[in-house]
Amino acid sequence: MLTEKIKDKIPYSHKNVILDSNQRKESRATLIFEHPHVPISVSIGDTLEHEPTHICKRDPAELIHKFMVELERWARNIQEKVLKDFMPRDIQYIPKKQRTVIEH
Repeated sequence: MLTEKIKDKIPYSHKNVILDSNQRKESRATLIFEHPHVPISVSIGDTLEHEPTHICKRDPAELIHKFMVELERWARNIQEKVLKDFMPRDIQYIPKKQRTVIEH
């Protein structure tokens, strides 16, 4: 087990450190949660856009809304890039019904 192999090499007390992800993580009796965790930020990144987008809002509903708006913007960018780079050269010969599906 990983914990047994490296516990002597840790320079601080390892008694309260969980090194094995299968070990159950239970809170101690002294641990008190005063407030629930409320996310205030999210970051989105991919290989198409070089700079990630960071969104920070204190209101969870507004954070989710901004996140969804940003995801929709990224989806449109990806669709436009794929259509531009991979549109078949003979698109005008494809039946209109299929062409409409490809273009939209």
